[in-house]
Amino acid sequence: MLKTFLLIGASALSLAATSAQALTTFTYTGGFQTFTATTGGTYVIDAFGAQGGRSAVAIFDGGMGAGVEGIFNLAAGQVIDIAVGGLGIALEGNSAGGGGGSFVTSAGIALLVAGGGGGTNYYQGQDGQPADGSTTGAGGSGGVGGLYAVGGGGGGGGFNGNGESGTAGRFTAGGAGGNGYPSLAGSGSGGFGGGGDGGVGYFAGSGGGGGFNGGFGGNPNGGGGGGSSYNAGTAQTVLGTRAGNGLVTIDLLESAVPEPSSWAMMMLGFAAIGAAMRRRLLRLA
Repeated sequence: MLKTFLLIGASALSLAATSAQALTTFTYTGGFQTFTATTGGTYVIDAFGAQGGRSAVAIFDGGMGAGVEGIFNLAAGQVIDIAVGGLGIALEGNSAGGGGGSFVTSAGIALLVAGGGGGTNYYQGQDGQPADGSTTGAGGSGGVGGLYAVGGGGGGGGFNGNGESGTAGRFTAGGAGGNGYPSLAGSGSGGFGGGGDGGVGYFAGSGGGGGFNGGFGGNPNGGGGGGSSYNAGTAQTVLGTRAGNGLVTIDLLESAVPEPSSWAMMMLGFAAIGAAMRRRLLRLA
C-alpha cells in the first residue's frame, strides 16, 4: 500500500510539472501580442522571421526568414511583447515587399529578433541573416533600418529605427519599413514587422526584410536584402530558415521554484503516506 501511495504522489507531481511547461505558440496577426510568465524559471524562445514577397515576374521565391533560438531566465509575472513578422507581398508591377522580422522584447529591450527575407523580382531576395551585424549592401547597423535604393526598393525597418524613407506607424516597437520608388508609393507592401516596400515601375527594386538591422532596399531591378537577427540568450542556436509568415514559440524548461499546484500535490502525497504508515502501525500493534 505504501508503494502505491508513493507512486500516486510521484505521478501527480510529474503531471503538475508537465502541465506548467506547455508550449505557447504565436503566429502572425498583423499586431502586437503579449506573453506573461506564470512562473519564474528557464525558458527557451524560438523566433522565425517572415519570407520576402515574390513579384509576378519572379522565377524565385522571396528570401526566407531567419530562425534563431535562445535560452532566457524570466521572472514570475514578467511580460514579454511579441511581434510576429508578416509575409511580404506584391500588389502590382514587378517588385515585392520584404518580409517582416519577428521581435521578442521585454520592457523595451530586445531579447530575440529574427530577420525577415528580402523581396524577389527578377533577382533573388536575400534570406534573413541569423546573426547580429550589418547586412550586406546598404543594410542598417546598430539596430537601425536599411537604406533606400534610388529608383529601387525601400529598406527594411530595424529595431531602433525606420528603413530609409520610412514613415512612422507601420511598426512602432521597432522600425517601419521604407517606401519604394517613387517615395510613398511603393507597389509591394512590406510585411508587418518592418519589411520595406518594393518600388514602382518596370525596373523597380524589391524591399528589404525587417530585423534587428533592416535589410537594404534592392537597386533598380534588384532583390531586397535580408534583415539581421539578434540573440541575447545565454545559449544561442541557429534554426535555419522559414517560408511564409514568421513564428514565435515560448516554452518553460525548468521552474525556479515548484508551482503551487506541485506543492499541493506534494502535501496530499505526504498526507496519504502518513495515513498509510499509521494504519500499518495499528495492524502491527
